[in-house]
Amino acid sequence: MNKNKTYKLAAIGILSALCVAFSCLSIKTGPLTISFASLPIYVAAFYLGAPEAIIVALLGGAADQIISYGISTTTLLWLIPGALRAVTAFLLSYWYNKLYRKPVETDYSVTLIICIISSFICTFATTAVMAIDALLFNYFSWTYVLSSLGLRLFSSTIVAILCGAVVSSIVNILKQKRRFD
Repeated sequence: MNKNKTYKLAAIGILSALCVAFSCLSIKTGPLTISFASLPIYVAAFYLGAPEAIIVALLGGAADQIISYGISTTTLLWLIPGALRAVTAFLLSYWYNKLYRKPVETDYSVTLIICIISSFICTFATTAVMAIDALLFNYFSWTYVLSSLGLRLFSSTIVAILCGAVVSSIVNILKQKRRFD
């Protein structure tokens, strides 16, 4: 295995472990979760690329699901929102890079906007998964599915702003460190 593949594999492992650690440190109250588990996904999307970010989201999400709820018939469905967050963050940063010919992490405001957009997509995907889970297990009600959406969008925006504020600095540090290796 060459040095670059080893580096990426190690980075994926560390970022996945950070997803799990941040998820374990999250604040959960009913359907609302305040967690910084998305920060390693953003770092992976901006620093490593889409496949690696998706792997980080899937590994971190799977570990969180198993630790928090065990394995059920909908466990795989609950991994979709994190993967969508990774794909959205990567694609938006990729398009920005192609359009302006500079990395997204050099522009803090764009990084912040990308984090907020991908957070919204993740929140809507989570709402869809909640509805599917409720339909499959026969506890569906529109009140259950939609009542907390506004609050979850608000809290995910706050977390995305906090993540967006630090992710550029983290990625810039990692890129500078990588140049010296």
